[in-house]
Amino acid sequence: MSATNWQLRENLEYVGEMLEQLKIVSGVPQNDILYYFLDMAKVEVDSRLVRLSRHLTVANESPGVSQLVRLSRHFTVANESPGVSQEH
Repeated sequence: MSATNWQLRENLEYVGEMLEQLKIVSGVPQNDILYYFLDMAKVEVDSRLVRLSRHLTVANESPGVSQLVRLSRHFTVANESPGVSQEH
């Protein structure tokens, strides 16, 4: 993960924590529109963190590993055709 990606992740985590604190500090009830907007912003931050994690996981995979996974899926599907018995 590059330094930029680490910084982005840290920034998003910080923003998420601050949004939770703002919900508390604001003192508004949960049914208030301000609480709703803060909550939706937190959901968006969490969503971006998940997407960032997925992106970084795929980017860090070596080509050989992903190629092996694709091949194993191909052969698994090919060997599980209906009517073909695997027993000897």
